Amino acid sequence: IFDGFYMVLNSNASQCISLSNSVKSEICTQLTNVHPNYDNYYNPNTEKCEAFVSDMTDPGAPSMTVDIISNGLRINFIEPTEKGTPEFTHYSLSYEKRLYNSGSETWTTIAEIDNPIISED
Repeated sequence: IFDGFYMVLNSNASQCISLSNSVKSEICTQLTNVHPNYDNYYNPNTEKCEAFVSDMTDPGAPSMTVDIISNGLRINFIEPTEKGTPEFTHYSLSYEKRLYNSGSETWTTIAEIDNPIISED
């Protein structure tokens, strides 16, 4: 586990100082990559190790189909053809549910859908 960058003594050993950005970037390259397809580098704006993606592109929009089945709904997510860079791997789902007995609406969010289990029912 990476707990952050260490500090070093200044030239007259009177105080601790932060490492230079280039040294921090070198440390980042030696850590497990943030994204499996891209090397790490140190981003001085966020002060974190990040994936080096020089040609970042947005993914296409996913689509979905909804089928009414005997005991509810079946929602099928269709991933976009263009997955973007870095590659689009997760979905986020928000939905609205009306409570029939109260007439009110509630919002619920499911954070991530990764490799959903496909069922025939």
